[in-house]
Amino acid sequence: MAKKEAFPVVFLDLDDRDFRRLPARVEKKAEKAVKQTTLLIEAAAVRKAPRKTGNLQNSGTSGFSGSGFNIVGEVKFTAKYAIFVHEGTGIFGPEQREIEIFPRGKKALFWPGAAHPVKRVRQKGIRGRPFLKAAFEEEQPKLAKRIFE
Repeated sequence: MAKKEAFPVVFLDLDDRDFRRLPARVEKKAEKAVKQTTLLIEAAAVRKAPRKTGNLQNSGTSGFSGSGFNIVGEVKFTAKYAIFVHEGTGIFGPEQREIEIFPRGKKALFWPGAAHPVKRVRQKGIRGRPFLKAAFEEEQPKLAKRIFE
């Protein structure tokens, strides 16, 4: 008479066909997660962008190139002044020096409220407001979670 086991036993056999399909599934999820994250970064950047006229916010756009594990998402703001708002200017910007403003095609600068026309003006610049970087730092850490959900 055979001896009975003292505990229940199960045997688990992995079907290697499931593993062959795994890379394709992960690749599709990765592509979808990159697209989703890119769109969420764009939406967050639009919310965080300074709003005076809405032009900067309306210039936000995103796109994709490649596919699968080789997909690249891109978010950009095409307003001519977007880089200056984002990075700052003058002593606050990348060059970290004062800005000199002078007239082009005229002898002097004049603006409403100025006491008199001037030949040139020196300014410290504006501090950067890195709205796109902030949006990226907010959404990018969630990318891996979206792939492996």
